[in-house]
Amino acid sequence: MITKEHLKQRMIASAILERMQAEYDQDLIDLPTLENQRSIVKSYATTNFEPEVIKQIPVETPVDDLIEESITKDDVNPLLAGIQKQISQLDQLKTKKINELRNMPRDICQVELVQEIKQLREDYLSKVDEYHYARVHGVAVQETKEETIVTLDLPTDRLELNRKMLNIRTNLSKYRGYLKAAKTPAKKAHYSKLISQAEIQINLISSKIG
Repeated sequence: MITKEHLKQRMIASAILERMQAEYDQDLIDLPTLENQRSIVKSYATTNFEPEVIKQIPVETPVDDLIEESITKDDVNPLLAGIQKQISQLDQLKTKKINELRNMPRDICQVELVQEIKQLREDYLSKVDEYHYARVHGVAVQETKEETIVTLDLPTDRLELNRKMLNIRTNLSKYRGYLKAAKTPAKKAHYSKLISQAEIQINLISSKIG
């Protein structure tokens, strides 16, 4: 039977798959890496998350490993280091709670602790999104300014300009879809900025084409 917990697990996995696809679209990861990570996360999404069998879930899940691998361990940027510290604290607390649940007798109600673990997972993923936003854009989500500055090297050949325009329009369509599906403030801010950049780039190319 599919429970609310199982559906929640699938939603979390879906959000991570969305972020990995976005990283592939931005050439941050290659296709083999994307496909390998997809298989890991999809396997995780089908894990039975019902309270009575949650003790079978490893303390370090594939998703946790995947996220940890994407975070540079030796960041010297104070902003990134600060967010990374918060991620580590959330991860430690989450692991502690999972261990408590694994050791809890089955005749004791586990619902409250399961809900707490789910919330910690959400907080963890939200903080990871903040980290990726700061890494890509150089500022915290809270410090993001409305104006968008874009520099674009444009080819002189008209055919190349049209091709570049088509690529940007394709990405713009993807970004809008990702924005609609975004759950965390950091992810929403990230795709909003990418949309603004793409729209400005389209205007620049349009003015050059004439």
